[in-house]
Amino acid sequence: MGVYALILYAYYAFLIAPISKRFLNIKKALKSSDMSNEDLSKMTNIDPEKINLLREENEFTEEELDSLALALNVKKDHSSQKNAKRIIFIVLGTILLVVLVYFLFGE
Repeated sequence: MGVYALILYAYYAFLIAPISKRFLNIKKALKSSDMSNEDLSKMTNIDPEKINLLREENEFTEEELDSLALALNVKKDHSSQKNAKRIIFIVLGTILLVVLVYFLFGE
């Protein structure tokens, strides 16, 4: 199970996180760029409105997010927290099992 947790961590760290970081870097570069949306659109064949959506600061307060979630009937997703707890308990259980076997049957 510890190997499984290590594989999941490596999958996230090397495949998922870089994509997310790249997206955030692109968004940050767009915000600080002097180029117009139309110029970028000509260079990339992306609609200027889509580029503008990335440039805009989409920050919401917690109350606004809660009211939107309530209006759209969206519930909070706790599955990632549950999965993280499971992985932590699996790794700790594996370590404790190895230590227990070592002290019972080891030297």
